[in-house]
Amino acid sequence: MSKCKRCQKELIRREGEYLSKFLKRNYCGKECYSRKKEYKECVICGSIFEKDINTCRKDWNKKKYCSYKCKSKGQEKPPKKYNCDWCGKEMQLTWKDQRRKETKFCSRHCSTKYLAKLKKDRGDKGGHWKGGRIIDKTGYVSIWMPEHPYPQKKGYIFEHRLVMEKKIERYLRKNELVYHINGVKDDNRIENLSLKANDCDKMIEKLKYELCSCGSRLYPSHYIEMNCDYCGKKYKTKKCVVRHKKYSNKYNKQYCSAKCGAKSTAIERKKDGTILKGKTHPNWKGGRIKQKDYVAILMPNHPYCGKKGYVLEHRYVMEQQIGRYLKPEEIVHHINGKKTDNRIENLFLFKDREEHNEILHIEVRKETLTKLAEELRKTK
Repeated sequence: MSKCKRCQKELIRREGEYLSKFLKRNYCGKECYSRKKEYKECVICGSIFEKDINTCRKDWNKKKYCSYKCKSKGQEKPPKKYNCDWCGKEMQLTWKDQRRKETKFCSRHCSTKYLAKLKKDRGDKGGHWKGGRIIDKTGYVSIWMPEHPYPQKKGYIFEHRLVMEKKIERYLRKNELVYHINGVKDDNRIENLSLKANDCDKMIEKLKYELCSCGSRLYPSHYIEMNCDYCGKKYKTKKCVVRHKKYSNKYNKQYCSAKCGAKSTAIERKKDGTILKGKTHPNWKGGRIKQKDYVAILMPNHPYCGKKGYVLEHRYVMEQQIGRYLKPEEIVHHINGKKTDNRIENLFLFKDREEHNEILHIEVRKETLTKLAEELRKTK
């Protein structure tokens, strides 16, 4: 008999395996076959590493490195030589630093000096000077005028504001706005511009007070203090809400919360005799519902009914069979396990919960023992 090359166990012929395949097979299973040892040498560090079980043949043939560190070193591009933009020294930068930095310096000292020069060389002296006229991201044209009393951070001012100032012969205030009539932000002709003074102040006044659902502003005078008709508490409400409730509310009363309203309406309905229960309720379903997978029937005159007047159907069927009311301790059991099958043939009465549990446990044990005995007979 041949043996496995990995674990040195005797090979056993499988069911339905041809004899020619059995003689050619060298391993007992997939585990021993996948553990077949293969080694390679790392290109960078020279260490020898073994093949993993989960790696396929294609990946193993391509693999050259023993770890991610060696792989990053092997795939890293060689550094390039550059001259410092400030002092002119030669330096080497990695491929990551080459992407990040447009201007390249040999030290922080050189970079600080370069930035200090940029601050001094503003306007005409700057290296990025474009004539003092640029277009912002928003689409407006701005002009370099650091001497203006209301400039931006970098010393620029919008061209359409300068054109309007020349016409008026004075400086515009911050709350004054200049609009383009045709909507084109580059068209800064005086014919296309219009001035609207104190427009910002009006917008701020509008934003101070929110609008109510009725459309009026929520000034302090829009609220009213009232007393609750049920608990007597003081509360604030809107005028429009009070007007709406006078016409919509049947009893013409005001409440501080929904709880107070529900309690007072329940008391008044009892007086009027308009309580919605049973068939008068809009959610009436014929007096037959489901409660925890059991069927329940509406019987408000029953001595052991629930809060809403429902009784479980299987208990009611057993009461008709016995001729008396069941005690709350007594339990009615479904023989076939279906909780909706309430035929008298499918029901069984127990005195207590203890008797119910004892008998059911004995039946379950019998079923399990019979199943185990049948399984043992089949195996023999």
